[in-house]
Amino acid sequence: MAAIYAYKLLVFACIAGFAAHDLRTRRVPDRVLLLFCPVALTAPFLNALLTSHTADSFIAPGRADCMGKALANISTEEARLSLSRFLQALPPAFLYSLAGAATGFLILFAAAMASPDGCGIGGGDIKLAAAMGFIHGPSHMMAILLAASGLAVAATLIVNHRNKRTNTNKMLSLPFVPFLAAGSLIATMAAAL
Repeated sequence: MAAIYAYKLLVFACIAGFAAHDLRTRRVPDRVLLLFCPVALTAPFLNALLTSHTADSFIAPGRADCMGKALANISTEEARLSLSRFLQALPPAFLYSLAGAATGFLILFAAAMASPDGCGIGGGDIKLAAAMGFIHGPSHMMAILLAASGLAVAATLIVNHRNKRTNTNKMLSLPFVPFLAAGSLIATMAAAL
């Protein structure tokens, strides 16, 4: 479905924007996260729409070549059945999104609480991970966090090795949102393959 791919592209563009801002300022602004919320809140509706159309869809192969023609040709009964399937798929889609938000929030919150002296994961990273989890769901969010953490560890090792060679003993501070963006790209591409 073209709307799903356009939505995923919009989500990734927003996350990439957060990553660029985090690289520059080392902050994720709450006002911009608030503007991202309507984008995130559409995820369960799109998931329910996708679920209702894939489970015995009313668009039969060969019946119409595009969505517009199919919608113009459906009868009132078919529309009612399609709406009924959509409404039945909506509560599980919301629960899936809420579980994803809890996954992203709780894992990064636990990492922030475990870090010494409050350095490490910031509040903006935690809130963005919750929004990303709401969009992607728990299993996809776990894959994103795993990829992001692996990339962050690799970058930390490289920077620490470089600092040892130049005899620099300064505190290492890397923004985490760029790693979340890269993890999102890796996990989304892996899911598409």
